[in-house]
Parts: sequence; structure tokens; C-alpha cells
Amino acid sequence: MWPLTGGGRAALERGLKQVAVLVAVLGLAGCVTPRVAPPAGWQAGPPLAPGLSQWRAEPGMLAVKVDLRQRRLRLSAYAERGRVLDAFEGAGTALAAVNVSFFDRRFQARGHTVSQGQAWPEPLSPQTSPLLACQGEGATQRCTLDVDPPFEFPSTAHTVLGGTPWLLRDGQPRTAADDAKCAALCAAPHPRTALGLSADGQTLVLLLVEGRRAGVPGLSLAETARHLRELGAWQGLNLDGGGSSSLLLHGVSVMQRPANEPQLRRIANALLIE
Repeated sequence: MWPLTGGGRAALERGLKQVAVLVAVLGLAGCVTPRVAPPAGWQAGPPLAPGLSQWRAEPGMLAVKVDLRQRRLRLSAYAERGRVLDAFEGAGTALAAVNVSFFDRRFQARGHTVSQGQAWPEPLSPQTSPLLACQGEGATQRCTLDVDPPFEFPSTAHTVLGGTPWLLRDGQPRTAADDAKCAALCAAPHPRTALGLSADGQTLVLLLVEGRRAGVPGLSLAETARHLRELGAWQGLNLDGGGSSSLLLHGVSVMQRPANEPQLRRIANALLIE
């Protein structure tokens, strides 16, 4: 090996310093943007859009996670109630669209409901229906999800929707004992539509569960709540399920229908992610 001259030694030292800086920068980048491990049993699907990811699990479960700082929520208008999911205005071009409220024969929605700042008349059982309320736009958009009464919402909310019963309370999923109090709806396996919110109010989690077909009966609410918690939700509520459960991604229906109800059902309203 040839001995280094003064100039060669200086060049080598400069090169080593540059390598050290590069290694430090790469290490820092790895710390700032760590790889997020998927929940157990779930597989991440192709990203739907910035701030919108999809996750799948067997049997027959699909979840969509929404960064509320990047994506806009829009609830269908009162005048549109009674349509099938893909017939709501904008559902075909939205990034995602999902069924929402329980309803009566007139398609009046259960719980407080607000579409683009306009409150729906004649809410059904508003004081016993947990609700999600969202206000603000863009980076300032924040939501709250209340599972205990009184169920009230700010006058500045642009989107409010209700469901029943609660699924997650401060990170704690409901149990089989909770389900026993409403056995037909809660304890029996059914297709499900569920909604959760992260503790900081910045991430919305939508969970769809197929059911009522061979090999895929559906889930109880306690089982649904457990999966919702695994996906990062802190508070959660149950939305209309059974034949109402339906999800469009980029305008395409992506959930298999119950064997006894192959066509989309008419519903009260739809939540659009834009």
C-alpha cells in the first residue's frame, strides 16, 4: 500500500466526512417516516389517493382510512334520500362512497343528521344515537365522535351523522356481554358498516363486513368493534348494516352482496370521500 501524501490524506478525510453525513441523513429520514406495520390479519391494498388508504382481511372485510386534513367529507342531501348508493349525486366520481344511517319507511334518518351545513328535519331517536360531527376544511378539518348522551353538535358543523349502538368508548371495544342486551341486532352475525375516529380526531376509519352468504356469515358487533380498534380507531359507532352495507371505490361496488339480497338496497343517505 502506498503511503498518502498530505493532499491525499486531506481528500480522504473529506470523503469520509461526506459519507458520514449521508449516512446520518438517511438514518434521520428513516426515523421521520417509519414503516407502519399493518394490523394483524390485515393487508394494505393499493393507495386510493393521497390521504386515503385501503385494507383487507378475511373473511370479507374491507376498511378505508381517511386523513381528514387531506380529504373532504360530504353527506348526501336530504332531497336525495331513498336512492341506491351508486345513484347519489357524486357517488360515481367520489374516491369512496358508503351507506350511513338507519332509517324508517320514509327514509328519515336515525340520529342528528347534517348535510353540507343543513340539518335534516324530523331526526329519529336523536338522544339515543351516537354521532359523528365534523367542522372546518382542509388542514383545519376536525371531527368528534360522541358515544354518550347528550348528543349535541356545533352549529358550524358541515357534516353530522348518527348510528347505533356504540362500538368503541375511549379505546375500549364493546363486549359479548354488551351485545347480549340487543341480541338480534348485536350478537348475531350480520353484514356490517362501522365508523371509527382516531383519538386526535384526524383519521376516520370506515369498516365494511360482508355476510349472509356461504362461508361468510358476518360479524357480531363486539367482533366488529375489535377490528375497528385494531385499525386505529379510538371511538366508534355502528351504522346501518345487513343489505344496506355497501361501498364504492372510484365508483365501483367492491363488497359482495348477501345471498338473499343480490341488488343494492335503497338507503337514506351516503357519505362521500372526495
